[in-house]
Amino acid sequence: MQNEIYKTFHCRAWEEDENIIVRNYEFASIGIGVGTIVLGSIIFASALIPVLLEFIDEAVLFFLSWGGVLLLGLGCLLLVLGLVKTVFGKFRFAKIDRTLSLTFRTVPFQQIESVQLNTMELMEQISHSISVKINGKNVYIVRGHFAEELEQLENLVESIRRLIKLPETDSQQVQSENNELSQQFLRKFIPIILIALGLTWSAWGYFFGSGIVFALGDGEGFLGQLLFWPMGFWIVGLGVLDALGWIQFLEMSLWSRWKVVVFTIVYFTPYLFLNSFLLGFWIK
Repeated sequence: MQNEIYKTFHCRAWEEDENIIVRNYEFASIGIGVGTIVLGSIIFASALIPVLLEFIDEAVLFFLSWGGVLLLGLGCLLLVLGLVKTVFGKFRFAKIDRTLSLTFRTVPFQQIESVQLNTMELMEQISHSISVKINGKNVYIVRGHFAEELEQLENLVESIRRLIKLPETDSQQVQSENNELSQQFLRKFIPIILIALGLTWSAWGYFFGSGIVFALGDGEGFLGQLLFWPMGFWIVGLGVLDALGWIQFLEMSLWSRWKVVVFTIVYFTPYLFLNSFLLGFWIK
């Protein structure tokens, strides 16, 4: 007999034969991924229609095709991640065997140090997740659920703790760990996005729009024209610097204004010199 503990559109948890089973469904990621793929395909296909060349500038069509490729790539990524998480998003806490069944392994309850309800604030939106700490590493069994579901999530955490027979966790310690988890997530996420965006920017620009330039003012002088595609390498550089810890985008809001200005000038000045050097070779 099943005793439901928690149920939303994207997750379900229930008790069955004294076991607790958690099942995740990434329908939102799958739906957004499919929608993004459709939108990217329409934009990319529209840029290939020959008749549009009579009405729209070639550079504009290039940017449309570039945007379509970005959307297609993002949509495919979201779709694959959604399918993978849906297929492998099942966790089983077995009372008799005293084990937690993960995707590719089984963990004894003795290796579980804590079960935590985490809170993350991202872009003024608060979300909650449940993680299990196994040998010092956090494994998320429920991700990205919102404030209105907090009470049900608390009930699920307490049910799992009772089954595993864990002691009560100090709330201040959990809050501190929650804040650290949020920071770790963002520190990993930002460099990946910057590097992926920069590589896509330069690769697509180099192969399909190497002659596209940004004209500033009358298009004359040192800053009159800027090549489109090399800027991607500087975006990749920002991601690498963030990944290495030499700069932290999460902490740039704490920088003084003069420090932001100096960093911008020092970092992007080589791009301006390289741009000036390449213009004579690249414009076709």
